[in-house]
Amino acid sequence: MRHWWSAGLLVVVGLVGWCAVLTAPEGLRGGDLWPVGVASGVLLLAGRRAWAWLPPLAVVAFLGTWAGGRPVEAAAGSALGIAAEVTVVWLVLTASGRERPRLHSFADLDRYATASVLGAATAALVALATTAATGYGDPPLVALAVGATHLSSLLVVLPFFLSPVVEPPGAERREQVVAWLAVLLVSPMVFVVDEVPALGFLVMPLLVWGALRLGTWQALAQVLVVAGISCVFYTLGRGPAAWLPPGASPEVLAVLLQLYVVGCALVVIPLVLMVSLRRTSDREAASERDKLASVVDAARGVAIIGTDDGGRITLFNPGAERLLGYRSETVLGRTGRFLHSEEAIRAKAAELGVPAEYEAVLSALVDRAHDRTLLAYRRSDGEERVHLTTLAEIVDDRGRVSGWVSTSEDVTEQLETQRSTERALTRMKEVDALKDSFISTVSHELRTPVTSIVGYLEMLGDGQFGELSRNQRGAVARVEANSGRLLALVDDLLTLARMNDAPDPVGSGEPVPLLEVVRSGCAVVAPQADQAGVTLRQPGSRGPGPVVSGDRQALEGVVINLVGNAVKFTPSGGEVIIEIEQDEADDAGAVRLCVRDTGIGIPAEELELLFTRFFRSSTVRDTSIPGSGLGLAIVQGVVQRHAGTIEVESEVGVGTTFVVTLPLAPAR
Repeated sequence: MRHWWSAGLLVVVGLVGWCAVLTAPEGLRGGDLWPVGVASGVLLLAGRRAWAWLPPLAVVAFLGTWAGGRPVEAAAGSALGIAAEVTVVWLVLTASGRERPRLHSFADLDRYATASVLGAATAALVALATTAATGYGDPPLVALAVGATHLSSLLVVLPFFLSPVVEPPGAERREQVVAWLAVLLVSPMVFVVDEVPALGFLVMPLLVWGALRLGTWQALAQVLVVAGISCVFYTLGRGPAAWLPPGASPEVLAVLLQLYVVGCALVVIPLVLMVSLRRTSDREAASERDKLASVVDAARGVAIIGTDDGGRITLFNPGAERLLGYRSETVLGRTGRFLHSEEAIRAKAAELGVPAEYEAVLSALVDRAHDRTLLAYRRSDGEERVHLTTLAEIVDDRGRVSGWVSTSEDVTEQLETQRSTERALTRMKEVDALKDSFISTVSHELRTPVTSIVGYLEMLGDGQFGELSRNQRGAVARVEANSGRLLALVDDLLTLARMNDAPDPVGSGEPVPLLEVVRSGCAVVAPQADQAGVTLRQPGSRGPGPVVSGDRQALEGVVINLVGNAVKFTPSGGEVIIEIEQDEADDAGAVRLCVRDTGIGIPAEELELLFTRFFRSSTVRDTSIPGSGLGLAIVQGVVQRHAGTIEVESEVGVGTTFVVTLPLAPAR
């Protein structure tokens, strides 16, 4: 389809060019009103096949000029100049890589103007050379006339083959009709009334009116119409021909006419582009403003308040209305001073270290624009609410402060909840400390009588108060066993109390050979293991073994607790394996104590609760094995005081593994 358009335009170029040469004023040797703008459009419409249209275009230009009455050599030079001209125009306009060049920016306008000037200059140079070679006319005058006529044609016609910013008419239909009638009446008047040359300037305001109000295509069309009317009257000998003295060269007349058309084009086309860009920018700004207004209005949980550079409120969004209780129409134009009480301003000023003045507080908050701060606001009903607020400057495109905007959220309830939580936490700590104190006191008070009870029971069992019957001995044994359990519980509670009283790490402590500690602990548990039928596998004898720093007695208690638990919860026939592992390549300088058993195991979901005081796993409760649930809590406390860690892995019915990692003692 585009090629058909190019072919049709090529025919138009030939016919109009032939008519232009045929009707040229007598004596004109150059500067015919050739439609080189349309000829350039042939190549622009052809796209990638533009080169294929150059030979036909040159032939049409030659035939039109020769048929109009020019000599063969002049027609050949004219055809060569037109072909070279449209080639330059096409190359400059398509240098951006687009098949159809745009007219969307001032860079595009520069490219369009450059293409027109270079194209006209190319035609003028070829005309100068042709005239000088053939002697057909005065070379400088012919070159000047050709350059002027071709420049006006390119400036007026080329925009129709570009892709401009299409702006619809801003005027109503009636105004459009009046604007067109004014152009159609005034343009001929300029050439009819010879006595007043200044009338030529009347066309300019009308064209400017069209550029501002009639939209892109109508404004360009008005320039084309004015150019056409000018050419018609020029052909009839009106206009510039009447303003010059008799005998003036026809080339000079052609130059004057074309400069008039060039002036019209250079006024209208840049103005059309500026108007289009401005309206596009205005629409984009309005769209962004509407989007911003929608966002601001939708933020009903946030108070957004904007002010001008005088501090007067210009924006009060629905969120501010909801949170503060004021209607926007009642606060617009007022300063924001009424939103804060004197007490709130003084308190904030003291916090910021500024004078107790509203302006000083605002200035300090602006300096901390990226910091959110708590600020008290006074609602319309007098209630004071605390908002988390950010205040920032609004800076215009010239770098001047044009106002301020604050965003805030009501956090009164959150602050009260936070304070309540802090009070509850403090109370819990007090209760926990009171509980620990109570347990410690009771444990101390219980230990002495329980120890006395155990002592008397041993004396009864030994017969120091007389022989006991079998039933009596059984009863004493049961009481003694339960008393021992009670005494162990009291000892555990006292141990926990001592750990709470001294929670800090043990420091360097004394050097403790870990292998000796393990053997001592296992020796304590060994009778229990033999009685339960559980095999106890201890580390082999390979030198003194690794040395750690700390409290030997406390570390021995860790071994007794872990190994004792493993024996207690391992059925007869099972085994408990104690290992000491040390990675010689371990840069951390640590040793691991591993206690593995083949016991009843612990459910995976209960492992994280294992070191909680008084916690006993479900598998232990199901077997009714006695215990206080304090042993592992004590173990964890001791290990942590020695800068170590304890980990556990377990599977129900398979067994449990505890791994204690302790730092090695520094080399001495």
